[in-house]
Amino acid sequence: MLVQLSCGGGAGGARCAGAGSGGAGCLSVGAAACPCGVNRAAHSASEPAMSARAALSLLSRHRRWRVTYLERLLEQLPQPPLVWEALLEDYLSASASKSLDTVGTGSHGFGERRSGQPAEAASNADADAPDLSELDGVNVAIVARGKALDLLRHPSAAYSEDHAMLLCAHFGCDDGLALLYERKGLHAALLRHFARRHRHADVVRTCHRFGEREPALWTEALHYLSSLKDPNVASFAELHRLVGEVINAIERERLLPPLAVLDALSVHASLPFSAVREYALRHVEHDSAMLEEATRESARYEEESRRMADEMDELATKASVFQLSKCSACHNPLELPTVHFLCLHSFHHACLGDRDEDCPCCAPQRGLALRRLQQQKQRASAHGDFFKQLELSSDGFTTIASYFGCGMFGHNQPNASH
Repeated sequence: MLVQLSCGGGAGGARCAGAGSGGAGCLSVGAAACPCGVNRAAHSASEPAMSARAALSLLSRHRRWRVTYLERLLEQLPQPPLVWEALLEDYLSASASKSLDTVGTGSHGFGERRSGQPAEAASNADADAPDLSELDGVNVAIVARGKALDLLRHPSAAYSEDHAMLLCAHFGCDDGLALLYERKGLHAALLRHFARRHRHADVVRTCHRFGEREPALWTEALHYLSSLKDPNVASFAELHRLVGEVINAIERERLLPPLAVLDALSVHASLPFSAVREYALRHVEHDSAMLEEATRESARYEEESRRMADEMDELATKASVFQLSKCSACHNPLELPTVHFLCLHSFHHACLGDRDEDCPCCAPQRGLALRRLQQQKQRASAHGDFFKQLELSSDGFTTIASYFGCGMFGHNQPNASH
């Protein structure tokens, strides 16, 4: 029987027509000489090549030879996804079962063999690889998992990432899953992957790496740390350090108000207040300063309102005495006819011209006040803008307060429900 194993021909495949002890042909892949002792050069070059898919099916019960065959194929790149995915599955299966029957005995230097390199040189390089037959099950699993991760990291790998993720999940290759999550940009899934395995430091490390692009990772990390139970934490010192890093990032990015942060951490039964003491003190001091400033502003507005109310009362109940002797426009002595305004500005009638309804000196300030009032009325009815700004705002309370001040939530709104 004559069988040739290759993927479209090339140096990666070899064939053997030599007869073994049983009179049947043998399968040899990537070696200078077949197990039957027949040199590769002695085989006929006219025999058709077998496809990789057919070869894998033929070697399905000889997993050791199948892995060796796939490793030899990957010495010549590129190769189809089938080859990469089949070898990845064999590596992961060997790592999970700790069985030598599913681990190749050669190196896994994918693409390292140059075209024209003698097969003897490749065989000598393979001789430097560890002899897995001398390893126990645990070491076999470590070597196989290392090979799988190297395959996943290979820059020329042509496997389907979704298929590789399914394989890693099926065989429990956590590091492979993390690598694929990161490569696909699934940073939230990567964080939850570490959280399910209680890898607390990796959760926070993921936030440091990708939190600038996805700030929501920090809030998810906060809720994860607050949900930890005592047996899942190596030490309270570690928990305090991680909580401190997350809180500092949330404070820096202004992702949550302080009350929301403290409320999230309050569900942890054993987390002491010392873990958030500095954070709470900073915000208490900040809020106290803001309260003092708001109190001063309120007093100033109250004084101005009282003064304006007194002026309005005087204008309504008392006579106004105009004592200006010069025109407020040309600054020449006033001569009849003159126009006096209740703001106590006086003008020649000729200086006013057709603008005798408003005081030219006070008109800009009055116009600005009217425009602000009109803008407030328009803003009070712009519900779409309110929800958009509320969604984008880092401080929702301040946004709601500003719209409350312009009358959006008043009972006199035309669309308000009573």
